[in-house]
Amino acid sequence: MSHSLFSPSSISSLLSCQTQLFVPENLGGEEDNAYTTEGTVAHNLIERCAELGADPSSLVGTRDGGMPITGEMAADAKLFLDEVARIVKANPGAQTFHEVRLVHSIISEFGGTMDCLIVTEDDIFVLDFKFGAGISVEVENNKQLLCYAMLALDEHGRRNIHLTVIQPRRPHHDGPVRHWSPTWADIEDFADELIEGVMW
Repeated sequence: MSHSLFSPSSISSLLSCQTQLFVPENLGGEEDNAYTTEGTVAHNLIERCAELGADPSSLVGTRDGGMPITGEMAADAKLFLDEVARIVKANPGAQTFHEVRLVHSIISEFGGTMDCLIVTEDDIFVLDFKFGAGISVEVENNKQLLCYAMLALDEHGRRNIHLTVIQPRRPHHDGPVRHWSPTWADIEDFADELIEGVMW
């Protein structure tokens, strides 16, 4: 799958230093690739279980691309799926999309793939799964998630935005599941910053 020039996962560094647009990708070593592969397998597990309606524990011991699905991976995937289920239960009629890719209707080079997008008549929920244990990911003012919010708003129209980071493997004072509902002022300020960066 091709990646957009302006992707949510890299937007933070791009907005702080636009010259990184011209830096070659994949500069990480073998250790970086191993973590990336592990994260990809964990995301695949969530998507597969969502499609099948299966409990992740039922797939422990199986392999994905040569990498085994561990009990820790299954437990973390279940935490993510439980949070999705909680939101859906509280919002009857919600539409749920896993691993959904959106591209902006006007800025064709701006697009990204969300781990989970839940849409109701009044609200948009964006959930991001972080399997890494290295750095705690904050949900408030998270530029990657704000990019996803912008893409979802472009696709589904104006609604209230709710952002969630699920990061089970890295301890955080707010716990592994962290929420933030940005105001419209937050959204508009970020949109201005994003447009300025894109125009550059």
